[in-house]
Amino acid sequence: MGSEKNFRSHYYEKVGFRGVEEKKSLDLLLGERPIDLARIHNFSLRFPLPGIYRAQVWQLLLGVLPVYTTSTEWVWRERVEQFRESERALTVTKKITKDTDKNTRITIIWLMENNKLKFDLAAQLKEASSTNFSAIVSTLYHLVSTPEEVYWIASGLYSCIDSCLADPRALSDCLTKLLAEEPVLLSHLETSGVLRSLQYTQLWARGFAGIFQPCMLARLWDKLLGGSSKVLVYVLASAIFRCRVEVMGAETQEEVLSIICNMKEDRQEVVLTQALDSWEMDGCPLVPGHCAGEGQGVVEGAGQGQGVAGGLESRLSMEIKVV
Repeated sequence: MGSEKNFRSHYYEKVGFRGVEEKKSLDLLLGERPIDLARIHNFSLRFPLPGIYRAQVWQLLLGVLPVYTTSTEWVWRERVEQFRESERALTVTKKITKDTDKNTRITIIWLMENNKLKFDLAAQLKEASSTNFSAIVSTLYHLVSTPEEVYWIASGLYSCIDSCLADPRALSDCLTKLLAEEPVLLSHLETSGVLRSLQYTQLWARGFAGIFQPCMLARLWDKLLGGSSKVLVYVLASAIFRCRVEVMGAETQEEVLSIICNMKEDRQEVVLTQALDSWEMDGCPLVPGHCAGEGQGVVEGAGQGQGVAGGLESRLSMEIKVV
């Protein structure tokens, strides 16, 4: 029954029918003065965000917009001006020109704003951090409407992921435990050096941008910005399981990564849906240290004794009357 409900929910979402109660609940949360970010985090973990609210909610969760909505217009004007001033400075110094493509343009602004801009810019744009950021930017251009929104969300999202991967070993350990469901597949990945190399962490470092279609990634990033870095592990495990035949035939880590990076769109859809379903069934684990069967993550503000599965449901049912 649970899987049937998940399928129906995903189908309704795909064809554009959002739950009326969910939208009403989010309306109420966004109408609070000030906005309660803990409850917005909880909502993002429980439900896919309606497209009309996604950019606003993401910017709230990332601290781009203030929780006091009376200041929203002023803060956003300042954000826009900062972006445009940086763009003008880089234009004057000829770091960007009218021929610079939009993804590269925002990546260069990000490098300057973070005091990372190097003399050899062409070489720097080929570095992993730059290509990962640029991939996130490229995806966001399909999801939000202005370059300023793309820049600020990309900057916050990249920082969020980067902090989660400061020590990737905990996430990697969880991946190994999830893959242990299929011992033969796990043994092959260990023998081929895929798990040992940690090259797959580059997929996490870009939040799977460029691997999944933008409309699919939005569902994943809702959970990531809601507070779950562990959801990235479930997506990678799901991709490996779904591509098991090709993966078992691969002999090198490069071949395995190529298989995952070149999934067809219909397979991407199945992988992401199964990953999110598995993540939900395991109690929406949030941070390293909690995997399937090890207890659940705790939502900030929900109380240290509350598990995500029960805590979110009871809290949301009580606070915003989701049915």
